[in-house]
Amino acid sequence: MDRGGFQCVDWGSEKEFPDIARTEIQKLISTAAKNPRLDELSQEMASLNAIKQIPFGAQASRDDTPIQQSEVISALLTEDLETIRAYAMVAAAVRWDFRAEAQSIVDRALREGLPQAYADERLNSLMGAWASARRLAAGG
Repeated sequence: MDRGGFQCVDWGSEKEFPDIARTEIQKLISTAAKNPRLDELSQEMASLNAIKQIPFGAQASRDDTPIQQSEVISALLTEDLETIRAYAMVAAAVRWDFRAEAQSIVDRALREGLPQAYADERLNSLMGAWASARRLAAGG
């Protein structure tokens, strides 16, 4: 209908849009809540955020970090034992398994003269924390 150059529009469908959108959003939330991996994914997200709370993790994840991606585990192994344990536990929670890489780095360092006791201390801290975190994640 034309009224002085203005066309009257039926706003009924536009008024229904928020209700339709709300219903669709509720359906999506309901479907997502039934996903058996939702808790697991939430825990993984929390673990990834936790990495940045560890000073080493914050340093390694910065855009301008001096730590090259290929050197993260080498750099980690030079940190104090608490940092190694914390980082290993968080990595295990997100299923980042760098144990073989750590073992290889330590083996190479031993051949180059790294004291055995120092190597064992760091590697045992890393391996123990990683295994402990995986046991916790498995419910044990």
